[in-house]
Amino acid sequence: MMTPAQDKVAPSSTATLVAAGQPKAKLVPVLKGSSDDYPELEGTNGVDHNGIAVGRWKQDLCGCFNSCFPNTLTVFLCPCVSVAQIAHRMGLATYTRALLSFGVVYAICTLCYLVGTVGGRIVAIILGLAMWLCIYRLRVAIRTAFQIPGSMLDDVCSTFWCNCCALSQMATHVESYDPSRCSIGPKTVLPGYNV
Repeated sequence: MMTPAQDKVAPSSTATLVAAGQPKAKLVPVLKGSSDDYPELEGTNGVDHNGIAVGRWKQDLCGCFNSCFPNTLTVFLCPCVSVAQIAHRMGLATYTRALLSFGVVYAICTLCYLVGTVGGRIVAIILGLAMWLCIYRLRVAIRTAFQIPGSMLDDVCSTFWCNCCALSQMATHVESYDPSRCSIGPKTVLPGYNV
């Protein structure tokens, strides 16, 4: 039974939908006859045209312990691979470019820290902040693209204080890895996101 206000909303207009037991998610206008003719969220239980959850994180921040192999292990031992997989999956950078960029900065940061001099530690702190900023911006892009509620403060705190958990959460959300095998290669780019 629809209310009079709901009768006036056209199916292709922007509206809010509450799927059974799911958080609110905005409907995206569908342009008929264009290459962007994707189905709306209605009846999809809070997932988009790629099968990715919309309006909520697929895993909690501390849910990294549910997928220790390969996700959390990769994030902890070699975060540059996870960052590259996530950035590539979202279409923000090519896998090779993201891997080399983040990997080189990560290696230099680690070496500068291990040198143990004051100058080395200062360089390590600066490079560490640059890597944190990269991960923060990646999280904001994912949260925006999938309409996940949250704030800038949430993103700052989760990426700064619990970096591995935040990367694991992002990797699980965009399905940038295969749960059954340890692969350092990229998955295909998710079509249809303009971030």
